[in-house]
Amino acid sequence: MNMLRTTVSLPEPTLKQWRVEAFRRGMTLGEIILDKAGVGKLPRTSVEEEINADFARFDRIAKHAKKFDAVAAVREDRDRNDY
Repeated sequence: MNMLRTTVSLPEPTLKQWRVEAFRRGMTLGEIILDKAGVGKLPRTSVEEEINADFARFDRIAKHAKKFDAVAAVREDRDRNDY
């Protein structure tokens, strides 16, 4: 399920109550809101799956990025600024 971000205005007491409920149930506030809306529970991904997805994203970015020597760049910056 694709998720989108949005801003929702809620009465302060309701927000506090839902945050406490989320904490007690071990859920996120977003999951509580979906539960209240009757959408159901979101599929959970494991930490390992999230890390693998991040590394895959980094690999895709690296394929299109300009190659550079980070150590040489730091040394050049250091020498230029005479810190």
